Amino acid sequence: MAGLGAFPRPQLTSTMRSATIRADAETGLGAEAVLTGHSLPYPLAIALSLAIGGAIASGWEPAREFAGRTGIDPIDALSFGGYWESRLVAGSVAAVVASLMFGLVARRVGHRVGIVAVPRLWRLHARPTPILGSMAIFAGMSAGVLVGAPHGLGSRKLAAAVVGAIAMGTLGFLDDLKGLTPRTRLLATAVVTEIAWVLGLRAEAFPTGALGDVANSLLTMVWFVGVTHAFNVFDNMDGASAGVALASSLSIAALAAVTNQGVVVVVGLAIAGGCLGYLAHNFFPARLYMGDSGALMLGFAVAALGLMLEPPVARPLGFALPVLAVGVPIFDTAMVTISRMQGRRRVAIGGTDHMTHRLHNAGFGVRAVVPFLFLAQLTLGGMAIVVASVPRAAGWATVVLTGCAGLMTLLLFLRLPEWRPESELAADADLTAS
Repeated sequence: MAGLGAFPRPQLTSTMRSATIRADAETGLGAEAVLTGHSLPYPLAIALSLAIGGAIASGWEPAREFAGRTGIDPIDALSFGGYWESRLVAGSVAAVVASLMFGLVARRVGHRVGIVAVPRLWRLHARPTPILGSMAIFAGMSAGVLVGAPHGLGSRKLAAAVVGAIAMGTLGFLDDLKGLTPRTRLLATAVVTEIAWVLGLRAEAFPTGALGDVANSLLTMVWFVGVTHAFNVFDNMDGASAGVALASSLSIAALAAVTNQGVVVVVGLAIAGGCLGYLAHNFFPARLYMGDSGALMLGFAVAALGLMLEPPVARPLGFALPVLAVGVPIFDTAMVTISRMQGRRRVAIGGTDHMTHRLHNAGFGVRAVVPFLFLAQLTLGGMAIVVASVPRAAGWATVVLTGCAGLMTLLLFLRLPEWRPESELAADADLTAS
């Protein structure tokens, strides 16, 4: 394929390639849903209503007691050199091994039952590839938690994370099989977020009280919906979404270790182990994809992990820690939104204008793009640790400087050219005519 020499060339005829481009244009390239301006306000209105209603309901005393807001969630203190050290090692190894093994099973099952991604120009793979990678990721995460911190299952926050991840994985699986409407996916995510809120898994950037509860509920809704779907649309190149999720979960686990939150460390390493085992099957050239089931589940799990963390600094600065820990997908979503608005395109229609596409089009090979993004996310995670470790004024200065650096990087990425599948088709047509 001209200009994309790092990729194996899909064996598609000119007619097939033309039909593929038309189909991808109509369906949002298969990776991102088409959400028109007419359909957007309805699910958003319902989602906001759920958030406000949940915030008001949470002020009711029985709801407060149920969510455990007046008690202490059993997130054990971390003490290295004994119990926790062995648990961390055992849980991490269990997560990687389970993910590796179930990845092999997922590949065989996917081929046998026909749950595969068919070759399309934008996907850049030459043969049908199974999309049951969620099996591997979920198996790894489950094994890591069960081996590393089985007593931590008594945590309401962990229970909310597990329930939410399973629900989002199920939603994604239905989407992989049948194709759900964007409205259905958004509403389902809002409902799952509300369940997580009631169970005590919340973004808390504003003071408690009537208005504060509403603001925190809205922020929780934005956080879960935004981060979950940011990881979903970031799954557009072999290893990209899982690689960044690996860096994010390691960053949050490191933050939890610094602040002695044992169960959060174990859960973070369990997610990291699940991603690492899956990446053995997904790194270029991929033999297994996670599909929407894996991407939505993984995105929700990382978002939940960020809210399980008890920030060592007071609000609202404390909320900057999970934001930095998932900064790359957030940055990518912001960049794509601005780019499409500048080009007078519908923001929610899919395209090949993400960070991965721009970096590759700028000369990065596929095997270089994912490590680059992984290191970028680890760097942001390191900045989060700095914010958590220095005095409050220095923490704010770090956040501001990181934001300025992010703005300059955004301007740089907006100047990088997008990858245009149509130009590849035109080049092939010219070669054929000559």
